[in-house]
Amino acid sequence: MNGACHQGDGFDMDKDFLAIFNAIKADGANADYTKRGIDPLYSVGAGARIVVIGQAPGAVAEETRIPWNDKSGERLRDWLGVSRETFYDPERVALLPMDFYFPGHGRSGDLPPRKGFAEQWHPGAHAQCSAHCACGRICRPQVPASQEFGQPYNRGARL
Repeated sequence: MNGACHQGDGFDMDKDFLAIFNAIKADGANADYTKRGIDPLYSVGAGARIVVIGQAPGAVAEETRIPWNDKSGERLRDWLGVSRETFYDPERVALLPMDFYFPGHGRSGDLPPRKGFAEQWHPGAHAQCSAHCACGRICRPQVPASQEFGQPYNRGARL
């Protein structure tokens, strides 16, 4: 599955990817975001060797249209031992939040991703990648069982 963060950002999108992208936007559960001109925020490329699964994008990520474009992203890239350029190359690293939209603010931080969103839209992307990095306990169930104890991520490995 070829992918990109959003339409018009310079990445190649084949017909299958574009169909998925448009299906996400057209889903009734996402109507409010689509109405406000907010596209789903994720990045997937057919050549990605690792998929990073995290919570929903935050307000900064939604505003800048770049997943993990905040302090948590800086810490994650440092922990993974990869440059910003490598991290945002969809042919090297797939970025799949548990929800592709910012869910809003809660009493003590951001609201959690919507239930069932990842289960509906993540399948297929996992098959493209050989290693998975689940960031946070709610993301762990999204790592396919076949990958759970497969290849652990080697910090600083060549992607």
